[in-house]
Order: sequence, then structure tokens, then C-alpha cells
Amino acid sequence: MRDVTRLSNSLLLNLNSLLGEVDFLDLLKLEMLRIKYPTVYELLYKKPMYFLKAQ
Repeated sequence: MRDVTRLSNSLLLNLNSLLGEVDFLDLLKLEMLRIKYPTVYELLYKKPMYFLKAQ
């Protein structure tokens, strides 16, 4: 239950500034990663080239 509260608080805090800029489901997934698996989130942040395709 604590994680749900943390997630909802984080979404409420960040959603207004990011509305229209990012997809809500993508934001939700990233926030869930940040809360439950901070090491994975940090790796995504520091080394995105390992996870994204170049266009």
C-alpha cells in the first residue's frame, strides 16, 4: 500500500508539468520502475543507448 501512495503522489506532482509532453502510460511505467527498482531506473537514465534504438 505504501508503494501505491508513493506512486500516486509522484504522478500528481509530475503530471501537470508533463501533461501533453509524454504519454501517461510511459510516465506511469517509469515512475513504477523508479519506485520499485531504483537501480534499473538509474541505469536507464545514465545509459539510455543500451535500451533505445537509434533512428
